[in-house]
Parts: sequence; structure tokens; C-alpha cells
Amino acid sequence: MKNADYWKKRAEELENMAHQSATETAKLVNEQYIKALSDIDKEIRSWYQKFADNNKMTMADAKKVLTSAEVKAFRMDLKEYIAMGEKLNSGVRPEWIKQMKSASAVHHIERLDALKMRTQQACERLAGSQLVHMDNMAKKVYREGYYGESYTIQKGVGLGWQANALDEAKMNTVIRKPWAPDGKDFSSRIWENKSKLVNELHTEITQGCITGKPVDTMAKNLANRMGVSESNARRLVQTEAAHFASAADLQSYKDCSMEKYQYLATLDSSTSEICADMDGQVFELKDFEEGMTAPPMHPNCRSTTIPYFDDEFTEDEMRAARDEDGKTTEVPADMTYKDWENQFVGRKMSVKNAIRPETAFLSSLENHDIIKSVKSYTDATDILTSLGVSKVSNIEKLNIDTAKHITAGVSDIKSAFPDIDINSISVGKVSKGYGSFSTGSCEMTFSQKHLEKDLTCAYTTAIHESAHAVDRYLSVNTLGNFSGYAGDVVSRALKRLGVIRDPKKLQLLRYEVGGKDYYMDDDELFARAFELNYIKRDSKLSNMIMRIVKEDYNALHSTGN
Repeated sequence: MKNADYWKKRAEELENMAHQSATETAKLVNEQYIKALSDIDKEIRSWYQKFADNNKMTMADAKKVLTSAEVKAFRMDLKEYIAMGEKLNSGVRPEWIKQMKSASAVHHIERLDALKMRTQQACERLAGSQLVHMDNMAKKVYREGYYGESYTIQKGVGLGWQANALDEAKMNTVIRKPWAPDGKDFSSRIWENKSKLVNELHTEITQGCITGKPVDTMAKNLANRMGVSESNARRLVQTEAAHFASAADLQSYKDCSMEKYQYLATLDSSTSEICADMDGQVFELKDFEEGMTAPPMHPNCRSTTIPYFDDEFTEDEMRAARDEDGKTTEVPADMTYKDWENQFVGRKMSVKNAIRPETAFLSSLENHDIIKSVKSYTDATDILTSLGVSKVSNIEKLNIDTAKHITAGVSDIKSAFPDIDINSISVGKVSKGYGSFSTGSCEMTFSQKHLEKDLTCAYTTAIHESAHAVDRYLSVNTLGNFSGYAGDVVSRALKRLGVIRDPKKLQLLRYEVGGKDYYMDDDELFARAFELNYIKRDSKLSNMIMRIVKEDYNALHSTGN
């Protein structure tokens, strides 16, 4: 049987192949974003050139109906879009093709609606091409990972047997099976990101007409929206590639009748703490679960797994590692990451798993002035009303301690940001999670079902949902929209931290805030940053987000807004 170096070297080679595929796919997706942005920029500028007065567009002008000649040209464009969408492997949704066919039959079309259709077409083509690229990458990574791992095992044990041929239908089922906690596959994420992008672009265009923004301002704002979306798409590519590689490992282990596997982290000073903790641990194959006992554990996770044999490691076998200077050295094959770190690095890693509860801080909440002063539901209602909440309902459905913690959380945010709008607070059903906030009505709802089972989340849920109110307030007052500020501030924070062009560091910072839910959208990441800040949990990204938020809020008030 081959020694430990063999298994580790082959695992690193397979992981590098998967990473290379992800890099190539991310490059293709980036090129598609550049083309989509170019198409949208041309459409916007052409639209302004035709209809704007003095480089500004009014809502009245935007709502005017196209002339018969303009309708004819628009229909010709739709016909071309439909033909593109109906091509084999275009990736464009049948629903969008149907919507374009319906639009081509309409006789009276407003200028604004025609522009929105054209910008949505660019986004639909973008999402369709992204889906095709992602599907191709998934199959390539899974196929190469499965056969590569099967070959590695057979060569390693010195025995050969017929490897199962991959069934295309079975492979498609595996790569489309949801694996993350939210139950979504990569296809759902792509179309969800597309819908969000379309809504943001349409809102920006409408608001631009209402406020009379010049074409250069609108084009710049649209480019910023596209930039945030492209960053999310790149993160999705890298994370899903790690998943496909891990899924291939699992299937090859099963088909080769392996009983155990070992977690193998990349050994250098960039290794995340969670992978450092997992390094060297051995698991039963039946316990293989991505995000828990197998990679990926976080964005851009470089860890992998190798087959484990009980008699595998000896004191004489050596394992390759890189020290802080990047030089290759050797360490005993049975050395874990922690042992290596103590010997070769001599310092503690700083990356934290930010979603672990801060029990010490939550215990200290008992000394919070609001919690100490609230003796009844009436007290809680009176305090919330004094903070500007017009209506408080059903709070008595919660136990009194939960009501106290919610009141304390809302009070802390309102004290720091007194001008935010929270029109009502109620207790009832929430479609997902512990609470929700409506940016339209400014209504906050808390889940009785979840919070009565978990008191420790009451305070952080109140902070989280109140953070969405802060996002709304700053979106309205800095961008002229109900949303968009969160994505903007996350992007600015990453730029200030100097990682906006370094996907590995960028995603690791997101993981410090979001934990296993690192792929969450920026609105949720923004609210999670507030949670960490208020429970005194250190994170570079959350600290920078809070710093910028306070700067922006104070700037508004220093100018009298």
C-alpha cells in the first residue's frame, strides 16, 4: 500500500484541478458580466439620446408611448431576443421567452417599459450563460474528481477493479441536489440573483427618471449594481466547485467500499480556524456531511479529504507543508495542523467562526437598563411606543423575558440611529427564521414559534431586524431607494480592507461574519454585522461596516438632512 505522502499529494492534485476549473468558469462569467454591462450602458445612453431633454429624463417623458416606427424597431429587437433564447443550450428561461412574445403583441408600449425589457434581456442572457457555464463546470469537476479519486485509491492499495461508469442522469441528479442549509441548488441561486439584479436595475432607472439624474450618474449607479452582482456570482462559482469535488469524493469512496476518510487542510498561514480544527480528524464514511465533517466548510475552502486506513501513518513518513515565508519544508505525516502551527508559525490564527454564540455577553444582558426596568408587557409596549413605534401587538404571546430582550435590542439600535422608521412591532408567523422586517411598511414581526424555544436569539434577532430598518433609512436618504445601501456599504468595507480584488481573503472575511451562511446576500450580511457588533464579537468586516454606517449616518445629520 502507498504511504501517506501519496494520498496527500494526489488529493492536492485533484483539489487543484477543481480550483482551476472554478477559476476558468469565474473568468467566463466575468466576461459575460462585462458584456451585459456594456449592452445595458449602450441602451441607457441611446435611450437618453433619443428622449432626454438637456441630458435629463423626466418621468413624464419616460411614460410617453412609443411611436409606430419605434414600436416596429422594438418588435424587431424582441424577435431577435426570442430567436437567441430559443437556441439550444442558450440557458434562457421559457418564461422569459413567453413574456417577450406577449410584449411583441402589444400596440401601445411606454418608453420606460421598453427600456426595462431591454435591460432585463441583458440580465436574462447573463443568467442563462452563467447557468450553462456552471453546469459544464459541475460535470467536469465531478467527473474528473470521481475518476481521479477512484484511480488514486486503486493505485494506492495496489489492486485494480472495474470502476463504475458515470451515468449522466445520475450525475445530473447529484450536482443539482441542494446541499447548503437553505435548501437551494446553484440553478436556484443564479435565477434568484438575476431577479434581484433586474429589480435593482429597474428601480435605479425609475428613480433616475423621477429625480432627473443625468445619464452618466445613472450609468455609474447601474455599473455599481452589476459589480455587486458579479462578486456574488464569482463567490457562487468557487463555492459550488468545492461542493462538486467533495460530492465526487464521497461517491468514489462508496464505490470503492471505503469505510473511513480523513480531513486534510492546506497547511499555510491563510488556513481558516475551522479547517485547522478539522485537520487530521478521521470520520466514518456514513458521517460524511459537507459543512460539518467534510469540505467545503467556508468560502474558497481549500481543504479536501483522503481515504483513511487504520495502519496508514508511521513516524517516518513525512508531510509537505509551507511556512509563513512560503518555503516548502517537511513535517511528520501524522502531524496535525495545530501541531504544525505551533512549531512552524508560532502564533495563533485570527480567523474566527463568528456564528458561535457569545454566551458571556448574553448573560451580561441581565444588567441592561431596559431589561431591568421592564416588569410587564405594558412596560415593554410603553418603551417601544416612546421610541416611535406606532403599534405594538401580540407581544404578550412571548414569555416576558423574551419580550424584555426584544425591547432591549430595538432600544439599542434606536438609541444609536433615532431617525430610523419602525412603524409597528408584532408577534406572529414568520415565513423563515426568527423575525422579518418589511422595507415597504416598516413593520417588524417576530416568530413566536422560534423565539419561545430560544431565548438567546431574542436580543440578536431584534438587533438584526432593526438593522434592516437602518439599511432602509440610509438607502432612502443616500440612494433615493428603499434598498441598496447594504450592498453598497459591504462593497465599500471590503475595499477599505483592501480585499475587493482578492477573492480568497474577501470570502474569508465574509465567513467571519456569516459563518456557514457566508453566501447570504449583502442585506443579510449587513444585518449580521450589526449582531456581531452589538454582542461584542470581533470581526474586521463587521467592524468596518459599522464604522462606515456611523460615518454615513452622522454625515446626513451634520448637513441638516
